[in-house]
Amino acid sequence: MTLKGHRDLVFDISFSHDNNYLVSGSWDGSIRIWDVRTGKQVQFIELNNTSPYTVRFTEGDLYVLSGSLTNHFQLWEVDSGEEFRSMIGHTDVVAGIAMSDDSQLVSGGWDGTVKIWDLFTGMLVGKYSHEAGAVNSVAWHPGGELIASAGSDRKIYIWDTETRKVIDTLSGHSASITALQFTSDNKLISCSADGMIKVWAMEDWTR
Repeated sequence: MTLKGHRDLVFDISFSHDNNYLVSGSWDGSIRIWDVRTGKQVQFIELNNTSPYTVRFTEGDLYVLSGSLTNHFQLWEVDSGEEFRSMIGHTDVVAGIAMSDDSQLVSGGWDGTVKIWDLFTGMLVGKYSHEAGAVNSVAWHPGGELIASAGSDRKIYIWDTETRKVIDTLSGHSASITALQFTSDNKLISCSADGMIKVWAMEDWTR
């Protein structure tokens, strides 16, 4: 099956938690939601004067979260396509977003910061200084105790969410890291511009 509709580069995609829908974000300035069973587009959201860099469904699949080529991210209602909330929290591109099970959001930006937000109040509740350069991707461990971040310096940083300190650094890629994802069986997957996908065992860091 091929999903057609975007008029420019599709930069990010993400499945809903029930795996029935796919959200895509494109440099054509739009977010589109697709029914993966039929291949039909079921929602179209047009951003004003920017394009989405990263997109994710929230828990429950009632909202879609997007980080943009400007310095903010937005929360969209899936059913209506209307904006629910807009937050400005970075000084450069918001390149990575991930959700926790308790409605907290982690965002990473090209300004070199990783931040934690209460999604529905819009309040900043934590900040991590990523001094090694631009952050391209972030991931939240299913247990909630770890956050991973990575970007232009080719390293993965493992953060303890309680102490907000880096507890380990993983090296192995030879180019900028573009995506991170924790798995349900306690592994971390990383993807890089070096053309490699790597899988890391996380047993040493979970409590």
